[in-house]
Amino acid sequence: RDWSSDVCSSDLCDSCGIEYFEYHKENANNHVKECINIFDIRDRIEEDIKFDLVNCTEVAEHVDPRFLDIFLDNLKKITGKYLILTWSSVYPESLDAPPQHVSCLYFNDVEKLMTTWGFELDKDKTKKFLEESSKYRNFYGHWRESLSIWRVK
Repeated sequence: RDWSSDVCSSDLCDSCGIEYFEYHKENANNHVKECINIFDIRDRIEEDIKFDLVNCTEVAEHVDPRFLDIFLDNLKKITGKYLILTWSSVYPESLDAPPQHVSCLYFNDVEKLMTTWGFELDKDKTKKFLEESSKYRNFYGHWRESLSIWRVK
């Protein structure tokens, strides 16, 4: 798959997305449908492609621990400048978490892991983003606990 050709730089899109489920692509808004790539983030991204901004929300806690290294390698490979990341710390044993949360981490562990993978937490941008989010009622409350913005070192 060559993401850098038609799908990511067409007249329709100036960005592209990765989705695991075909259902989500089929039911996406027509303005972005053709910009969605069906891909398993547990597989290595072979293309040489970078994006100024990568938004990876509601993903990390669902990645099987055996594939976290590939997942993190992929994030590092495609992030040109900034990465917006959420990583839930709510484990399946909690009544609040779905059973698909197989790789939950507390934030201090996320920070250690991301630093090891060559990312640096942008504390100022994270703080500003979260402050701005408080203006919106429809912003996920659980994101305020885990959302962070990272720069590639």
